[in-house]
Amino acid sequence: NSRHFHSVTNKEEIDWSFLQKTSANSVTIQPSIPLSALILFSSHGIYTPSQGEWVETYFRVEASRGESCYDDNYQPGFFHFEVAP
Repeated sequence: NSRHFHSVTNKEEIDWSFLQKTSANSVTIQPSIPLSALILFSSHGIYTPSQGEWVETYFRVEASRGESCYDDNYQPGFFHFEVAP
C-alpha cells in the first residue's frame, strides 16, 4: 500500500487486482493495470503466497487530529524465516 498523507486507501474503490509471480525465495507483485511492480527477495526466507487479503489499519494519531484514520492495506503473502535462538 502506498499511503499518501492527505488520503487513505479504500478497498471498495479499487477496481483492479494484484498478480503474483512467485519462486521459493522471491515474489513479483504487479497490479492488473500497467503500473510499477514490487519485487521482494530474500536470500534466506521462503515466500508463502496467500489468497491476497485486505487488512484494515487504524491510525490513532490521525484519529486524534480528526483526520481520516482507517486505511486498507493489501497483504499478498509473507516470508518465513528460521531464526536461531
